[in-house]
Amino acid sequence: MTRKLPLGFSGRLVLVDDVVTRGSTLLGWALALRDVYPQAEVEGFAVARTLKRDERVPASAIQPVVGTIEWRPGWIERDP
Repeated sequence: MTRKLPLGFSGRLVLVDDVVTRGSTLLGWALALRDVYPQAEVEGFAVARTLKRDERVPASAIQPVVGTIEWRPGWIERDP
């Protein structure tokens, strides 16, 4: 079911992705939604993330983390 949001929507929008590598897909959608709904709070959720080069596989296969994805001139940075 698709529901259209009013242009003045100011609630919370949560983007859901399966795997985050660099975060460019989530960031791109978040920026597009902010253009249309500037008053809305936009967040992202991913089921899994890739590990960075210096990261080791955690002892637990399930290890939730909270992080950020930021656009920097020339690249996108994800932490963690």
